[in-house]
Amino acid sequence: MIKQRTAIYLVLVIFAGLLVWRQNDGRMLRHPPPAIPTPVRHRGGPAETELRSSRPSVEASGKNRHIAGNLKKADSNDAGTFKDWLENPPDFGLLFPQEYIEKILRENNNRVDLLLAAVLFRSYTAEPEFKQKLLKELAAAAGDQAAVQAAMILAGNLMGNTTEGMKEWIDRLKASDPQNALANYFAAIEAFKRNDPDTVLAELLTAQGKTGYNDYMPTFWDAREEFFRTAGYPEAEAKMLAASGLLMPNLAEFRQVANSALDTATKRQETSDYAGALEITGSISALGRQLEQSTSGTLVEELVGIALETKALNEYKAIYAAQDDTAGTARVNQRLAELEAIKQEIKTLTPALDPFLKTADSATVAAYFDRMRQYGELQALRDLAAGKIP
Repeated sequence: MIKQRTAIYLVLVIFAGLLVWRQNDGRMLRHPPPAIPTPVRHRGGPAETELRSSRPSVEASGKNRHIAGNLKKADSNDAGTFKDWLENPPDFGLLFPQEYIEKILRENNNRVDLLLAAVLFRSYTAEPEFKQKLLKELAAAAGDQAAVQAAMILAGNLMGNTTEGMKEWIDRLKASDPQNALANYFAAIEAFKRNDPDTVLAELLTAQGKTGYNDYMPTFWDAREEFFRTAGYPEAEAKMLAASGLLMPNLAEFRQVANSALDTATKRQETSDYAGALEITGSISALGRQLEQSTSGTLVEELVGIALETKALNEYKAIYAAQDDTAGTARVNQRLAELEAIKQEIKTLTPALDPFLKTADSATVAAYFDRMRQYGELQALRDLAAGKIP
């Protein structure tokens, strides 16, 4: 099994995605992120050197000393700077304990983007009381913003919040961004958890009729990058850390919901309810394509999308076969071939990434992550193969 490298989200995405989902990439549609303003960093506040010196001590153990050495080396621009980061990823709980996060937030007046970043990357590891404190502060500061509402739902899922507690944020997100299918997909997940299949199907069909899908990942990415930059990390390191571990716990739940819906479609097809089977299958195909074309541009989201679309396409084939619809079957086979071609492209491109990150200098690594942030991972990999970075 490929070792997870949590310090480099990109490597984790590509290889874990290939292993777990066994599908590959789709297209990139970039959308402007929702507006959570990122204030200009004024030099008059705490100096970057002061912020850097306020990093928590990491001298307690051999492992900690090794991480400290990596942090020091990552401040340079030498080629190979990131090799140790790849092979020995840092412990985010160690680098950003509660008191350090509180210090950064306090010294920057609890800026919304920094609060958002803290919620996103400490929802995995922080103590429950601290997580709740961060969530309450974020909700009070910017609970009317759609991206914050989505973050509250994502973090709440990780923390095991009740369905009743999630409903308020889902309803608020529906109202804030009414043409965004994401809130309906969140609602379908919550309905699935409470064993309400009728509502699951209703939310999936409603989502299919929406004009877009925005998971706010560009906003989350920018917030994380600004947090690390504000904490005193060098530019390339901040970009790399921002890309690592973007909070997307809903993807596994999307797959569960989709599998359940497709099981229902199969049962309807077996009773000759072809119209009902096609309607449900279409909603899952739409979910898959939404993920493939998501605002995040991350391979893991596109990989999940392709996995779901492929399942839906195979369900379409069964329905068309039962109706002797050769034209429909031909359309499905054409789309499956397109997805297979993308899969092969990803398999061809990904092996070059690991050695690149281990040998490139900081400026080149920063350029790669800028390309990934703007155009998505697949295009960044294409540009890397074409020698267009930087």
